[in-house]
Amino acid sequence: MGHHISAIISKAPYNEEAAKEYDLPVFVEKGFAIDGLDASHSDYWTEKLNLEYLEERIIVLDSVTTHHFSQALFENQVYAIINTDYLGGKGDQAASVYQEGQIIYSSERERLGPINHALKLIGVKKPLLGDRFTSIGLAKYRWFDDHFEKYEDL
Repeated sequence: MGHHISAIISKAPYNEEAAKEYDLPVFVEKGFAIDGLDASHSDYWTEKLNLEYLEERIIVLDSVTTHHFSQALFENQVYAIINTDYLGGKGDQAASVYQEGQIIYSSERERLGPINHALKLIGVKKPLLGDRFTSIGLAKYRWFDDHFEKYEDL
């Protein structure tokens, strides 16, 4: 089974009105808000808000639009942008962490580790058994596509 997600993660609470305004699915797990991201949705809001594209980054959705969403949802909190791309156990992951608009961590695409390191930087505690990724329920989110279907044809 595949695991293909991009998300912004920060400590809860988050601005629920901003989530509604930007049509963002946000899930709260163990005191952290997980905001699912999608390329079609991001393109729609980039155009609607008249935002410019950043230079290409390791994570495609590490963009001006995503940072706009982060500010609206979490104000000035530290946040991570994560990406997974797995199928049948093979694949990679990447993560970046931002504080006060400045990048404080960015991984290369790696097989294991960058998301757990990013989660540590935003305050996710490692459980006695398992890792930070599973401790906040990220394993159960396989994709967010069904939350963004209406943006596919826009």
